[in-house]
Amino acid sequence: MQQESPFFRHRKKVLGYYGTAAWLRSVVLAMWEGSIAPVGLSRLTGLDDDHYLAFAEMTAHYRQHGENDPALHALVQDIQERQREEREAKERDERWVKCRKETQAGLRKRGLRSGELDDRYGWFESLLRAAVRGAQLM
Repeated sequence: MQQESPFFRHRKKVLGYYGTAAWLRSVVLAMWEGSIAPVGLSRLTGLDDDHYLAFAEMTAHYRQHGENDPALHALVQDIQERQREEREAKERDERWVKCRKETQAGLRKRGLRSGELDDRYGWFESLLRAAVRGAQLM
């Protein structure tokens, strides 16, 4: 009987939304594309036993099998997709902040309080988000 891949078994830990999970994602990517995604190992001393076990099992399995594990391939794809989504979300947030600041400056220039934006946040937000979406389509 073939043993379950540690890349499948520890997938929830690797894809978690906390610092150690982010570090484990870095470790997985370093195994996949080490020259592009190097990772520091100084975090090892702060790992709890459960996360250290995940690290040890994944690296031992990788040492033995290399990249010949479909579970590793699937996990890397999910990590890369998540990174893409996070980059896009960050870019959207940056555009939103820029648009908001420009709107506040425009309000001040017209003799209105920049706080008008906050007082009528829902209304302004719908207009600004529509403007940002429109700018993205161009």
